[in-house]
Amino acid sequence: MGQSASTSSLEEAFRVSIESVQAISEEANRVETKIIGAFAVASAIVGISAAASTSLIGPKLYLPNALFYLAALAYLWVIFWTFMGLRLRTFYLPPDPRILREDYWHLPKDEFMQRVSEFAERHHNTHIEHLRAKSHSLLMVLPGLMIETASLLMWAFVRSAFPIS
Repeated sequence: MGQSASTSSLEEAFRVSIESVQAISEEANRVETKIIGAFAVASAIVGISAAASTSLIGPKLYLPNALFYLAALAYLWVIFWTFMGLRLRTFYLPPDPRILREDYWHLPKDEFMQRVSEFAERHHNTHIEHLRAKSHSLLMVLPGLMIETASLLMWAFVRSAFPIS
């Protein structure tokens, strides 16, 4: 009875270790997808604004110019944080099954599961920190997108309400 309870606990730890790594990896992919989506929207807004205008800025410094420059700075902010969120970070996944077979083929099942669980546990905090960094980047991209959008909308409104003569 004691042996099967120990084996059962080890099997559960093994399962949780593998599922934890997979869940963190999937969440990182979801965050990256949101970052890419926000960047695409920011890029489209800047592109449409540029295409819709015959002259982006007026002959002297005035409100529409300031709004356009604010939007451009916000877009640079979005670019920076998109890069920070998407830059490569190493996620330590459990070893490849071929490597496991080559390195651990001689081990009993319990020891094999324990080694894989220990591997996942060693790298769990690193995975969480990578995921937090990606999430922080997303939180920084979104305000830049909002500022860019609001600035360009105000820019378009002011240019249409008060045309340059």
